Amino acid sequence: MRAMVLKAPRELIVEEIPEFTLRPTDVMVEPVACGVCGSDLRYFVGENPWAQHTLGRFMENPPNIVPGHEFCGSITAVGSSVDPGMVGKRVVVQPLQVCGECEQCRSGYNNLCPKQEHLGHGGGWGDMKYYPGGMAQRCPVWASCCFEVPDSLPDREAALMDMLAVAVHASNLGRITADDRVAIIGSGPIGLSIAQVARSRGASKVALFDPSSTARDVARSCGMDDVYDVPCGDIETALKPMRGRATKVYDTVGRPNTLKAGLETLRFAGELIVMAAHGEQLPFSMEDVGQERCIRTSCNFVAPTDFQEAIRLATTGGVRLAPYITREVPLSVGPHAIESMIERRDWAFKCVIHPQM
Repeated sequence: MRAMVLKAPRELIVEEIPEFTLRPTDVMVEPVACGVCGSDLRYFVGENPWAQHTLGRFMENPPNIVPGHEFCGSITAVGSSVDPGMVGKRVVVQPLQVCGECEQCRSGYNNLCPKQEHLGHGGGWGDMKYYPGGMAQRCPVWASCCFEVPDSLPDREAALMDMLAVAVHASNLGRITADDRVAIIGSGPIGLSIAQVARSRGASKVALFDPSSTARDVARSCGMDDVYDVPCGDIETALKPMRGRATKVYDTVGRPNTLKAGLETLRFAGELIVMAAHGEQLPFSMEDVGQERCIRTSCNFVAPTDFQEAIRLATTGGVRLAPYITREVPLSVGPHAIESMIERRDWAFKCVIHPQM
């Protein structure tokens, strides 16, 4: 079958690879739409965002990863322990399977399970010749992680449930209510998704800050009103109108200047939730977290509850996803599209790859 394969950092090609073998509790899915996530771009350049977020440390990526963890498709075959009636079902894939036995899983933090298998990178699989992901003509998936979606939700939007589940989890961590004033640094797909979830939960103010005019236009297309430019990347100046007033700040960038500015934007007892983990030193003092301000990270999502909530929001109209998708390409063009996004030669808010094309 044809698949996109990350052979090594910055070496991404489409080639013929062997079919994956189904385990008894697996199903085979033919992906029809697969979103390109910001973490896919980080894997491309040699980072390992899954390990940095989930394990709190960097790990080398193995060779021959089939990228893609945001996808939907149809079930074409089932393992020996799976109901044959699942064949033909149109499903969206929860791309991780947790062990259910470790301390994190038993404590209600299965999003931090160190033993989880995760599609689209090498985490949890052990040694394999190729690691499965959604940017291929077929992908093995745990049957318990496939969720049917209604016909009213188009494939390209259904593929984005992992992204939306990450935003649901981040919103849950912030315990957003009608009393909250929320500032979001970075209006990319994750930032905009957090904004829409916060709005659905009645937050009194949700403000987005981004230097990209395209990102700001997409946010407005999704019905967000408080969307602000960050001229010349000066996030400190852009955030001044909310300085000391925000109850929650979400930082989807995670750079020293955005972290410092985010803390300064919080009121007393406010919370800064960081969505991007990097290896850089933090640029603030203990005084910056005085008055019971708090800084924490958000990682993955709690399975399956956050994922199911994402599906509910997308199917009931609580979150608009159609405006996100600004580019769609067949599998053969996928490596070029991803490289162009890295080099910023062809900026896309959200690119969707169609593996069967």
